[in-house]
Amino acid sequence: GKDGEIAGPLDFGFAMTRLSPRPGAREQRVAVIGDGDFLSNSYLGNGGNRELGTRIFDWLLADDALIAISEPSVEDRQLDLSETSLAILSFGFLLGLPILLAGSGLLIWRRRRRR
Repeated sequence: GKDGEIAGPLDFGFAMTRLSPRPGAREQRVAVIGDGDFLSNSYLGNGGNRELGTRIFDWLLADDALIAISEPSVEDRQLDLSETSLAILSFGFLLGLPILLAGSGLLIWRRRRRR
């Protein structure tokens, strides 16, 4: 970009820890995110923004057990068709659909030709 700047958008985030200077105190944590819009309503559903925001707050609250990002579960759906149904579907896609499309094209062509 101009003036030696890198073209954006650039999102940066830092998570830092340090031991508290007071004896017996817990670890201090801070998270600095370069753009807070990732948690706004319009961007919350993009990518993993909601997960990232939730995990940042879990980490800041020292709930380390909750930080692990779970894999989304995908249900395995299987379509059980009888031989007859499978044959009808196959015939429909192999012959029926092309005939329907060709017929539609022919109908449109004839209407335009009459004008």
